[in-house]
Amino acid sequence: MNEPDLLVELENVSVPGSPWFDVGLSDVSFRLRPGDWIAVRLEPGATHCPLADAISGLIPVEQGRLRYLGKAWEEVSSREADRMRSTLGRVFEQTNWISNLDIDENILLSQRYHTQRPESEIREEADRLARNFGFDQLPGIRPAHLTTSDLVRLSWVRALLGSPRLLLLERPARECTPVWRDRLMTEVAAACARGAAALWLTDDPATWAGLQHKAVLLFALNDSTMTPVPKP
Repeated sequence: MNEPDLLVELENVSVPGSPWFDVGLSDVSFRLRPGDWIAVRLEPGATHCPLADAISGLIPVEQGRLRYLGKAWEEVSSREADRMRSTLGRVFEQTNWISNLDIDENILLSQRYHTQRPESEIREEADRLARNFGFDQLPGIRPAHLTTSDLVRLSWVRALLGSPRLLLLERPARECTPVWRDRLMTEVAAACARGAAALWLTDDPATWAGLQHKAVLLFALNDSTMTPVPKP
């Protein structure tokens, strides 16, 4: 029987390794409820793992049970899957932008498509998030004209926009200074305080040190196995 407040449930989930990932998943189990924040330490050289894709329903699990919002991805229609994914905020391992759209168009796209919010309201929220991460406002230029650090920080805006129920953050602080990394941690903590849940993956020792004092649960991913790590 599903718990009504459970956002994510993985029970003995395995995903095989593939050319698209550095490592697979073997017998992974954990749960995320509103307010939970899980940090996962990745091994150097094995940073691209299938965990976020599996939780998003983008790849199937080989064995075990995975549910998001109480539902298994393989049991829902494509329309329902679209609706479920609209409640996710994600920073991808590789920042993916539509090259022939300006950055503001990229960032606002999901909220325009999935919600009935007024355009002015969406843009006001996006501009506020952009200012928090060092921009005067949401840039209206093509992704190719921005630095890697700019694009990473703007991917945070895209992930946080619209108060998502679950944040999937794949090494989100790469290419950024500690000041901006800490600012992101503050925003994620605030989102969790409002009832979101977060999963943060990192291979950076300094980031991991900060996460140890902020995340509720800590894991290490080694050779496809996720092992609990005691909090300091």
